[in-house]
Amino acid sequence: MAGFGRMVTVGVGTLAVAASLAWAQGVGDLAPNLPPLPEPPALERYLFETPWPTAILIALGAVAVAYALNRSGKGRPAAWTALGGLLVAAGVVITGLVVTTDRERVADACRELVDATAAIAPERLDLILHPDVRATTRFGSAHGSGPVVDFVRRRLPGAAISSARVLEVNAALTAGDLATTQVRVRVESDVAPPNSWWRVDWQRDASADPEDPAHGWRATRIEPLWILGVPNPGG
Repeated sequence: MAGFGRMVTVGVGTLAVAASLAWAQGVGDLAPNLPPLPEPPALERYLFETPWPTAILIALGAVAVAYALNRSGKGRPAAWTALGGLLVAAGVVITGLVVTTDRERVADACRELVDATAAIAPERLDLILHPDVRATTRFGSAHGSGPVVDFVRRRLPGAAISSARVLEVNAALTAGDLATTQVRVRVESDVAPPNSWWRVDWQRDASADPEDPAHGWRATRIEPLWILGVPNPGG
């Protein structure tokens, strides 16, 4: 019996440690499978958004070819090959740093939306929300940018949110001027659940100011996909 008691104690302790680690990591793995978003073209993703893998492959390939040339006694072509490959790799990285894709702009707009909402900043929200936006939360829903901003101003203080962090944003263009995002948010609050996934749909505003913090994208629909400890949050 004593041995069994020790096993139970160890098991409970292990579960407690695992739960603590999961909580510390944001318990994102507990979320159900989210609806998949369309994948971007490979060229756009690996040249403009995440250029490092492409640059590393180019550099390694150039070095390998240069090594083979040098082994065969072609020292000068080997040097030019290595130099050319490294220059191309550097160009790929610079291109990725300079070019901002629409997917990246939408993701930035989503982060700005979370920040403005957590800060309860009506002026910033007015710049991000579409006039016909629809928002659904566990506390209710609102239709139109004015009612949504008013809803945030009236209801969010009750959640006592001291800070909000965007842990992950998935973005996809669904049509020429339409996009959608899935954003994972972690909040510090004595009342609100700490972790949640939200879906935000977007529409491009061609008349937006170039300095617009949302890059010309306006949120048209906001709804929860998953909230820790709240079954069926959109219901």
